[in-house]
Amino acid sequence: MNAQRPLDRSADPFALAPHRRARSERRLTCRLTTLHPERALSLALVQHLAQELPDIDFTLADRPGIDVVWACGYERGNPAQIRSLRAHHPHTLLLVTAKEPEDLWSAEVRAAGADSALSWPVDLGRLSRALHRHRMQRRA
Repeated sequence: MNAQRPLDRSADPFALAPHRRARSERRLTCRLTTLHPERALSLALVQHLAQELPDIDFTLADRPGIDVVWACGYERGNPAQIRSLRAHHPHTLLLVTAKEPEDLWSAEVRAAGADSALSWPVDLGRLSRALHRHRMQRRA
């Protein structure tokens, strides 16, 4: 059974309530920034991802404590969007996804400051590994 978790609207209306964890371990926080204006679709994606990857706090809000910024829906020829995200979040992992094959656009976003580039849709295991790369890099 896959029951939905209730939304925690006290601090951030777009963040889902955290799972209980050991006090020493803070959950990874991923800001999903969609490169399109469809806010309702973005919220639906955040809710879906929170169910599929429950060890990650997904949010649409730009707030303190962001570990990963995920730019979703990249279109070739717009590296300024990625440069802007990198400038605003210089110490976070920056993941970019697009619908086209990676070989058509990944070099462009990496040159603009992205750490990872994946084609969408992506296998959730691969996505989870890419998002957790931030913690692995910090521990190394």
